[in-house]
Amino acid sequence: MSDKGLLTIPQNVIDKCIDQVDILEIVQADVKLKKSGRDYVGLCPFHKERSPSFSVSPEKQFFYCFGCGAGGNALEFMKNFHNRSFISVIQEFADIAREDLTPYLMSSQQDKRAINLLPALQAANDLFANGLNDTVDNPKAEFALQYLDSRKVSAELIQRFSLGYAGYGPKIVELLSDHLTALLEAGVFGQKDHGPYSMFRNRLMLPIRDIKGKVVAMSGRALDPEDEPKYLNSKESSAFTKTNLLYGFYESLKAFGPNFVDQIYVVEGQFDVIAHHMIEKPAAGALGSSISIQQLRLLRRHTRHVTFVFDGDSAGLKALVSTGILLLESLTDYDVTYDMVILDKGDDPHSLITTVPDVYLAKLEDRQPWLDALLDNLDASPHLATQEGRMAYANEAIELIQQARDPLLRYQTLEKVAEKTGFPVKALEEKLEAMPLPRSGHAKSKVTPTKSMNEAAIRLTRMLWDNPSLSKLITEPVLWIHHGDELVSLLGSWAQQHQAGELDASLTPEDQEKLDRPGDWSKNVAQHRRYRGGAAALGRMLSELPSHYMEQLMRGEPEAVESTAVSLSWHITGICARKVMVELSSKAGQGTMTDEDRTNFANLVTINRNAMNRSKSIDT
Repeated sequence: MSDKGLLTIPQNVIDKCIDQVDILEIVQADVKLKKSGRDYVGLCPFHKERSPSFSVSPEKQFFYCFGCGAGGNALEFMKNFHNRSFISVIQEFADIAREDLTPYLMSSQQDKRAINLLPALQAANDLFANGLNDTVDNPKAEFALQYLDSRKVSAELIQRFSLGYAGYGPKIVELLSDHLTALLEAGVFGQKDHGPYSMFRNRLMLPIRDIKGKVVAMSGRALDPEDEPKYLNSKESSAFTKTNLLYGFYESLKAFGPNFVDQIYVVEGQFDVIAHHMIEKPAAGALGSSISIQQLRLLRRHTRHVTFVFDGDSAGLKALVSTGILLLESLTDYDVTYDMVILDKGDDPHSLITTVPDVYLAKLEDRQPWLDALLDNLDASPHLATQEGRMAYANEAIELIQQARDPLLRYQTLEKVAEKTGFPVKALEEKLEAMPLPRSGHAKSKVTPTKSMNEAAIRLTRMLWDNPSLSKLITEPVLWIHHGDELVSLLGSWAQQHQAGELDASLTPEDQEKLDRPGDWSKNVAQHRRYRGGAAALGRMLSELPSHYMEQLMRGEPEAVESTAVSLSWHITGICARKVMVELSSKAGQGTMTDEDRTNFANLVTINRNAMNRSKSIDT
């Protein structure tokens, strides 16, 4: 795992955390899957494709795409799909497993900063929130309260969004000196030659919270018109990636949820979000110029209706088109309804809600299906009156349509373009089909093996992964570890650990329920833990090999006859034994063979003889 150099969490603790989550449940929250035999299949979320090649195995707790080669366990899916760091995902899994990772995260300076970041940001937020209410020690906080009053923000909303005030810079640094290193990393403090300083001075503070309510970043609104920029955000850190979160989403879920809302409004500004709470409507704001795929996935988990509200200026229309293109590229099911509202130029949700709320509510009712809004606002839209304009529009639309993953959505969009341009759907289809299918940057390049694979090892690995109890057939794991190729060596190491019980899965509530029943269930539970842990560990270890191994493994189904596994295991053992025998024979020819070597050679002769006899039936 690439993060091992950054963390000191033992692998068995990582495995225990992963074991407590269900990969099917995690993947299904973001990818539409259908059952196919023992597995589940769907369109790959890591590359563009038009027929399903993405597979999830609940038994193996593993996902794999036959198209791009992406694969791994629940941890890898969360990291890659949601663009999250290893530490943030494993801490989430640890909370589910009730595992305390603190002792393992305090051994290096980088780990200490990561684990101390959230408490430091919470301490800063507490200080700023208290500063807004304490006008004695912070007399300029009165300006912040006056500003909030001018924007019709009530005391209840101040508390709901935990708004605050950052006053005199040196005093902030002094009061938060215990969190200096973490707040420097978060960008709440800066560093100059004379020492640390507060990035936020005389600003209204708006904390940015994650879906669980933890403060992960800060945003400050200037109160002095001469201060630039008007809005200043703390920087991205190990706790905060702006494309992964939505401002006010936690507050909206808590106020109107608690974990799910029927409809949510996605707006551009932070005060636009707060204003929606004034009219009892949940809202969230993108922390950039347009919505990201991670933010779209976050919305999908917690609502069934998303309405995007855009300002009517050029920036708002640009964000509309960007959002529409993202929906066109990513939608594969229609569990969530998406539509759009475009305000008149110069209007914004906050000003309308606080002055003419009825006008704004009427605007919300006049929303447009997202696809219609997208097609009405393409660059070539104003030129549909001319033949050249219609051709330019069709070409622009087709370039977007080819990004769509869902065939029905592609056809529906083509029909709408045909209506707008007057061109036949058939002609548009022909032009679309002539364009090559784009390949996503998420897709992994396939690696062609430079040497022939050990087919016996591949076949056996499929069987071991399907039924880890067959590890008992690997009777000479040390021989495999030291004298096999990288796959055989991995299998030897895995079998040795599995047979010793080092890979057993952690005790689940279901296991405990069995143990609490009358009768002796300990053997049953132990076997279940060994089976489950063995499959998960083998998948993790295999995913660390070069990608061509996984591609070979996933291309075939495991064979079902145990005698085949016996023959394959002995066949590999024989190959390893004969390799060592050749090395020892070379030593004998050089006259450097020791008594220990001779004893070893005699043992290898016996092992090889058994291997020859036990693997005669194998088809290699």
